[in-house]
Amino acid sequence: MGNNVGEGRLPRVLLLYRVMLPSIILCGHSQLCYLQEQEKIEYRSRQEQHLNEADLVWADVVFLGRLDSWYEKQICRALKANGKPLVYIIDDDLLDVPAEMSSAPHYRLPEIQSNIAQIIDMCQVILTPSPRLMEKYAVGGRQGILLEEPAVHCGEYRPHNTSKPVKVGFAGSVDRTRDVENTLGEALMRLRDEYGEAICFSFFGAIPDFARSLGAQVVPFCMDYSDYLDQLEECDWDIGLGPMPATDFHRYKHYIKYIEYSSVSTASVLSDAEPYSRLRGMDAPAVFCKNDPEAWYGAIKSLVDDRDRLEALRRDARDFAVERFRVGETAKPLAKYLERTFATGATGEQPASVPYRIRSKKCLNLIHQAVMFVKKYKWNTPKMLARKIALRSF
Repeated sequence: MGNNVGEGRLPRVLLLYRVMLPSIILCGHSQLCYLQEQEKIEYRSRQEQHLNEADLVWADVVFLGRLDSWYEKQICRALKANGKPLVYIIDDDLLDVPAEMSSAPHYRLPEIQSNIAQIIDMCQVILTPSPRLMEKYAVGGRQGILLEEPAVHCGEYRPHNTSKPVKVGFAGSVDRTRDVENTLGEALMRLRDEYGEAICFSFFGAIPDFARSLGAQVVPFCMDYSDYLDQLEECDWDIGLGPMPATDFHRYKHYIKYIEYSSVSTASVLSDAEPYSRLRGMDAPAVFCKNDPEAWYGAIKSLVDDRDRLEALRRDARDFAVERFRVGETAKPLAKYLERTFATGATGEQPASVPYRIRSKKCLNLIHQAVMFVKKYKWNTPKMLARKIALRSF
């Protein structure tokens, strides 16, 4: 990449976030950590309330992890006013969250919608794992970086005892509960009636209303992504389920659930709808089915009845995830962007008269006032409570 930014040094990359959500870990943070380990960049991640003047002076380019508040908007204005290139991370269509989603009370607030739109408008680059999101938001001269979400935790393949019951499960946030209920209930109840103790079910995070009737094991969702992956591996499922409604909102999502299942040697049965249908073009080892009870029943049954095929699919899926979605592989588009941006020592739109300095006291005063506001009122208003709910979603 070249050590020629500024005075013969590596590019300095700053990531701002409010909560280190899985979407930020997977779309930006993991790849930037990898590039730092490879000595391609210098990297810092900062919760926005802990941002200080030293960070602002230090950074050559700033990544924004799904920022959406008034306070965060003021930070972005200060950064833009001081010539910092801004890159917005977006992995869901935040400006069009359906009303039925549990996160909708936050993301559908008019001021939140306005904040997101204004922050994106300040950015030169959109970073996203979704081709559809890139088409929608990387417009008006704004650059787009398409970045695959990685398999950050790949366990070893362990063959299962084919004489034991087949373990079938779903893992996902609480926002996915309705998808599970609407798509899988009839098929899973039919399988339970047919196979009895030869099949068992688990739900991790999203707990459907029919879980008790199935006699399913339930595991509460955990916010810490590393713990989530550890628990997913401990589930030791044979089959992981990926229902996906064929809606405009869901088409903008990523197929990270397939990658998570595959990385812990779990075979996937997936809706033949976007984003999962894009995996077909990669020849990804998985079973795809239509979104109707008969199709789901038949797809799962075909694996339960053929344990050799199921074991081969578990092994192949794990190998596919390790090869195709390892962090180093997914970091390549980000490395290319940084290489192009800083190949000749460019640092965005820094004013030539005062390079690497925060020249606007007014901008810093805005940030200070915003910090005081957030510290005083954090989580103590209905809008902040709505935000808290949203953080448990997606």
